[in-house]
Amino acid sequence: MGPVELHSQEGIRYLSGQLFTEYGRFTISSAKPTRSRIDCIRKIAANRNILHIGFCDHQPLLRERIAQGMWLHDHLIEVGKRCVGVDIDEEAVKNVKAVTNIEDVYVADVTQPGHAMIAGELWDVAVFADVIEHVPDPGIFLKSFLDHYRSHVRAILISIPNAQRIGMVKGAFGNFETINSDHRCEYTPFTLCKLAIAAGLTPLEFHYVSYNEVSGLKRAFLNRFPRFSDGMIMLSVVQ
Repeated sequence: MGPVELHSQEGIRYLSGQLFTEYGRFTISSAKPTRSRIDCIRKIAANRNILHIGFCDHQPLLRERIAQGMWLHDHLIEVGKRCVGVDIDEEAVKNVKAVTNIEDVYVADVTQPGHAMIAGELWDVAVFADVIEHVPDPGIFLKSFLDHYRSHVRAILISIPNAQRIGMVKGAFGNFETINSDHRCEYTPFTLCKLAIAAGLTPLEFHYVSYNEVSGLKRAFLNRFPRFSDGMIMLSVVQ
């Protein structure tokens, strides 16, 4: 079979399991050229009510990322109409409050019902930025969140590392992988879209992103071959 566009009707039928192929070739022609992860998320989230899930980031790196302007929650507060942070790690939330003096942040397990800070408002977008690769079962995690808070969220933004990134390809030639040791899984565009469909989401936009500044020959290469980018961002609407 030739390449199938994931956003096409045929692509959706493969993603939903209505069609099957053992050696399918899939593409996303609508994906934008590689850009900064933070810049991409800022643009999507601008002037929206934002629910930022897993906002704390890696705590040993918090002060450094704030100083470097790389802490995502700061950016979402800056561009959003309103931004509320939620994280399951109580100690991390306490540390963020102590370091930043930000108050509109909460400890919560978003797979459980009854959280008033979520259910008390309609969120334009819930941001899961580099979160799902850390949880034991991403499918159950997303579906549980939607089961409880579907009517309170219009769209879901997921950013994740790209399993096909240059670092992984280079490592394969040396018979090793370079990875965050807390990751449970990594995704390709097809498997990320399939996860979204199964959870009750409809993929709307897809972006390839870099985690660090990219310039010169590397930028030209990634714009020509975006599948080698560091990460991916998918914006989906809630069904």
